[in-house]
Amino acid sequence: MEPLDVEARQEAMSPAPKEDVREAHVPGGRAMEIGQLREELKQGVAGGTYLVVGEDALRREEAVRVLEETLCPEPVREWCLVRLDARETNGAEVLDLVSTPPFLGERRVVVVRDAAQLPEDDALLSHVANPPAFSTLVLVAAAYDRRRKLYGEIQRHGRLIECQVPSEERERSKRIGEIARAQGVELEPGALAMLMARVGEDLQRAEQEVAKLAVYAAAGARIEAGDVRALVGEGPPTLGQWAVFDYVDALTDGKVSAALDGLGRLLAAGEPPLLVLAMIA
Repeated sequence: MEPLDVEARQEAMSPAPKEDVREAHVPGGRAMEIGQLREELKQGVAGGTYLVVGEDALRREEAVRVLEETLCPEPVREWCLVRLDARETNGAEVLDLVSTPPFLGERRVVVVRDAAQLPEDDALLSHVANPPAFSTLVLVAAAYDRRRKLYGEIQRHGRLIECQVPSEERERSKRIGEIARAQGVELEPGALAMLMARVGEDLQRAEQEVAKLAVYAAAGARIEAGDVRALVGEGPPTLGQWAVFDYVDALTDGKVSAALDGLGRLLAAGEPPLLVLAMIA
């Protein structure tokens, strides 16, 4: 039997046409949410550079998963997807990767985690401004300095996917409810309120605690406040690193209700009152 040549292998392993993504990159210049990302990819277009940024680790992982699974379908994923840790590479090496066509598949996707730690990131400016049609760069970070040249270039030519922890309690409640349903359980109102009080804004911890509760309860069960009390440890709620600045902004803008809510959450999380006072003095 004759060996299959490279072109034949590529044709055989390529995804079905309905899953293909056009070679033309979408124009940059605006931030987007995951729902918008899904819709654009569904329409068959892709960006040359994505910055997935924000403290909501669950949303970051979801965005990265959507990009990887859509742009690198399973049959060719091992040939076209590259995952890197920013602390173990540099901008020049990343540029070399995104400038090289994939061995199989239509698009090379390079995912760089902890992107805020990437040295020599100015090397990527040319890629962001004029990416080749065959590659997509995905930078992932909990926070990214907006003063960096690369951030400005991504704002102009790439895509920002913002993954911030919801500041409103109602939105966080909704998110935790979604997490619970994904685990196959329902949280009774009292259980939800108690869980939120114990995990604060830390949605990653919320997911871990819900997973623990789901193992404890039978599939499809309703979690009660007593279950949360028994299984979820008490402790001051954790806040995002910008919480104190959000409070100051609300105070400065005259948003009394938001400012009072922010102050209450800061004090409940154990922020020293003198520190909070110093921020507004």
